[in-house]
Amino acid sequence: MTPASPFAPLMRHLLTNFGGTKQDFAKALDIAPSALSRLLKPTARGPRHVLLCLRLAHLGRMDASRVLRAAGHEEAAALLEHLYGDPVPRPDIAAAVTAHELAHLVTWRQLAAPDVRAFELLISRSITARTIHNQRARPAG
Repeated sequence: MTPASPFAPLMRHLLTNFGGTKQDFAKALDIAPSALSRLLKPTARGPRHVLLCLRLAHLGRMDASRVLRAAGHEEAAALLEHLYGDPVPRPDIAAAVTAHELAHLVTWRQLAAPDVRAFELLISRSITARTIHNQRARPAG
């Protein structure tokens, strides 16, 4: 029996925090779903390519050196830390943005400026209307 890899739990953590489907995660990593399935196996050794490790770190908002080490790229991790210093803790906002929300953000960034202003106005008016409704619905007292 092949022993479990330190990479497998890391991959499960990244996928869980991503918040989308496996297909969405594979697409965001620019890999085939079958390649993702191989990386999720308990015995997976991690990607052979450093670039995929860096994509995983970026997508998961995780230190690149942590992902690289889990994938067996100790030398690359050490070199990154030598060049850029020790990893710095980052706020975990990745878990707060789902794959569905990320898809909307990607679409938002493709909009022309007048369309962005129209959506901002729509959102602003919706929030204002909801606030007024909530204030009227509160019992006096």
